Amino acid sequence: MFIAYDSDRKLHSIWRQSLVDVGHLKAKRFTCIYCGKDMQLRTGEKRAPHFAHITTCVRRPYSESYEHITAKELLSYWLVLHGFKPELEKRIGEHRADVFVEIDNIPYVLEIQKSHITEKEFLERHLFYEQYGYKVKWFGIRIKGTSKTSIRSLTIREALMIDPLAGFTSLAIDVTNQELLIDHHFTSMQPQKMIHLSTAFSLDSSPRQFFDKAVLEKPDALYFLVIKKEWLRLVRSKRKLIHTRLNKLEKILLRTYQSLHKNLNFFPAICHLPILHQADLLIRPELWQSFIVIHVINKKPIGAHVNVSQVSLALESVISADCVLPISVSWHDRLFYLINEYLQAISYFGVVKKVNANTYKITCHVTVNKPIDTLINDDDYVMSAYQKYFETKNN
Repeated sequence: MFIAYDSDRKLHSIWRQSLVDVGHLKAKRFTCIYCGKDMQLRTGEKRAPHFAHITTCVRRPYSESYEHITAKELLSYWLVLHGFKPELEKRIGEHRADVFVEIDNIPYVLEIQKSHITEKEFLERHLFYEQYGYKVKWFGIRIKGTSKTSIRSLTIREALMIDPLAGFTSLAIDVTNQELLIDHHFTSMQPQKMIHLSTAFSLDSSPRQFFDKAVLEKPDALYFLVIKKEWLRLVRSKRKLIHTRLNKLEKILLRTYQSLHKNLNFFPAICHLPILHQADLLIRPELWQSFIVIHVINKKPIGAHVNVSQVSLALESVISADCVLPISVSWHDRLFYLINEYLQAISYFGVVKKVNANTYKITCHVTVNKPIDTLINDDDYVMSAYQKYFETKNN
């Protein structure tokens, strides 16, 4: 172990310390953060300086993986490095917080989660700490390092850890590179497969800045290139997709397409845009975006106004809460953010014009009855135009 209490209950972390660095600690008495029994500071030549039990620890959570324990000690080292006094395995009611710390009189509970956790378990623990007045931060664990731009499948646990109150970001500890990570700018073009950016912070970074004022990497050309490559691959496959089973939304859209002697593969190119907040929606984007265009915008006269709340209610009538990944904000609010962002995107193409924060004016209708060759050409044009919109929005 690399952390222990001294006789004054001050937490010492000797993570990455040399023999010279720990020389002044040899005369101190140390105790285990778990069981309270005496520990020795060992400073041999073959292993890095560490604390070791004189007798067996009876309370150390052996069910925790090596990565979990390493991440916990890494967090503690980081906090001690910046003058804070973390407590590990702090008993709070019926739960034990992995790491507890006060920063500027704000009590934080830092929970590290690597194994599977259900939505019920996550929310129960999260709300439990919040009702006691603690600010809760969840950390995942990375053991293979992280590239700046990633594309990967998102587990339920990872979806739960996306914090909508922190700009839809999630936190992780890279135990391989000994860094802290903030994942951000999540987007998706198929359910649960995410494209996102990761900003790495060294242990020299201030906890205050990390939790409240972190400066994140901006989306760059590589990020959009990954999105464009995935978008082209998916849109080509969806133009040839065979639908064997239909959900409620697909059945509604199919009736419209069949009246034009088309099928679900003939969705307008403008109805397959990579929207940031669709990252946790378990519905393919060409379905919900087509519904908004065909059953809301195209059914209203040119010049009419559409309100985000009205569009949200219309979409809610054909999907259910099960279509949204579980996170700590209501699915109604998630749809509101999602629709608002989509309407902003298609305003760039001249379909609507923003009137105020949540209201748009319809400026043209979207042509649905097009041959497949025309739609494929539209796909290329729309993605090129969307790239310009994306760059404008993020610069």
